Amino acid sequence: MLSTILIAGATGTVGEAVVQQLQHQQIDCRVAVRQPDRALALFGDRIN
Repeated sequence: MLSTILIAGATGTVGEAVVQQLQHQQIDCRVAVRQPDRALALFGDRIN
């Protein structure tokens, strides 16, 4: 079963670490952020 995980606050300290761990494990994740430009700078096109 394929799942997508939503990470709220992905550009914060904890959220960023969580996204990086999920990406390392090749788990699809979506992020909810207040600063889309920061998310793009941190994660590029590896997130939804």
